[in-house]
Amino acid sequence: MPLNTVTKEEVSVQTTKISEDVLIKGILNNDSKVLRQIYSENFVKIKVMVLNFKNVRIDPQDVFQEGLTRAVVNVRQNKFNAQSKFSTYLYSICHNICLKEYQKQYKESIVIKELDIEDDSTQYFELLQFVLKIRDRLDETCKQIIDLRFNLNENQSSTRFEYISEKLGIMADNARQRFRRCLNKLIEQVNDHPGYKSLFE
Repeated sequence: MPLNTVTKEEVSVQTTKISEDVLIKGILNNDSKVLRQIYSENFVKIKVMVLNFKNVRIDPQDVFQEGLTRAVVNVRQNKFNAQSKFSTYLYSICHNICLKEYQKQYKESIVIKELDIEDDSTQYFELLQFVLKIRDRLDETCKQIIDLRFNLNENQSSTRFEYISEKLGIMADNARQRFRRCLNKLIEQVNDHPGYKSLFE
């Protein structure tokens, strides 16, 4: 079944809601019935939310499972704030998972745009992973400046060359020149690699 659809069967699922106290106790006791109930009551809404993240590959089932696992662990570690409903808490966790993945894929998409490489949407993510593997073969300085420029580092506040120059301890113009040399080196290695053309065959 395509990831971008919600079935009539999913929409028509009818459940008898359980109280928050029973739900939390069920999670603490690893009650499989309660976990199935959580799925029945929350999956469709979370799936719709996931599918609203356009132009990004995220599997709603994976997001739900990861979100539920995090939520359950937090409840068992007494990190869940009972002032909010568990369903709201679970939705928030799943939304944050999607947002982080969307931001990651968006940042990485800049790599393809800057490289000016043929972009076939059916091969996009395969191409992206291929380019990032080639990047790993560059020297450490080139990898660092490319990651900084494309904002592939976590918690990075800027991609401006002024910021990059501060991180590298060099002048902004020097950082710009180094980046261009490293980018050209990456483009050359991508184009010369025998695996590049095979992506489009």
